[in-house]
Amino acid sequence: DVLTAWTRLKSENSVDHAEALYKEVCQRYESTRLEKIKPDLTICNAMMTAYARSKRENAAEKAKEIMDGMHQLDIFPDVISYNSLLNAMSKSNATLEAETLLREMLNDQQNPSNSLPKPNVITFSTVINALSYLKSEEAAVRAQALLEEAWKLYEQGDETMRPNSFTYTPIISGWCSVGKPEKAKEALKEMVERDVTPNAFHYNYIITAF
Repeated sequence: DVLTAWTRLKSENSVDHAEALYKEVCQRYESTRLEKIKPDLTICNAMMTAYARSKRENAAEKAKEIMDGMHQLDIFPDVISYNSLLNAMSKSNATLEAETLLREMLNDQQNPSNSLPKPNVITFSTVINALSYLKSEEAAVRAQALLEEAWKLYEQGDETMRPNSFTYTPIISGWCSVGKPEKAKEALKEMVERDVTPNAFHYNYIITAF
């Protein structure tokens, strides 16, 4: 539909058009209660993704508004919803909030009546990526710890947690950005040992860091 199409465009003002249409649809639904015009999970996820792609400073805040609105519409957010919200947080320098949300998702899985979706490797990779933006050694250490936690969950039988090349990219760039290319080289070696295929970006980060 038109709304989803706007969310997929990458032009500077596409999110503005999508936002205006989304608000119009919500207002019409609130006034008519017609199920056929009720926003659904796909539309809400697309809106949060659009905010994450935008250059708005308040991207995380706007994505959170969509998430809150989903609950009001009796739409249950899935892991794609949370990954989109985390992506918006990472682009809005809300790294601590992103880490906290990931931890809440993990802890909630221990609750028999858990209400949050189970995180996957994209969830971990998104938060690791957010940490890499901080360009601090402390953040690089925290990112490395998340990578190791993802591998542990995978080895315990969770197939959705297997780290991939996208997971390792911010690990390697993060170590290089804080003057620790030897750590990045160790991560590259681990990729090969664990049968995760490196790409040119991984090698370039390390070569230029030495």
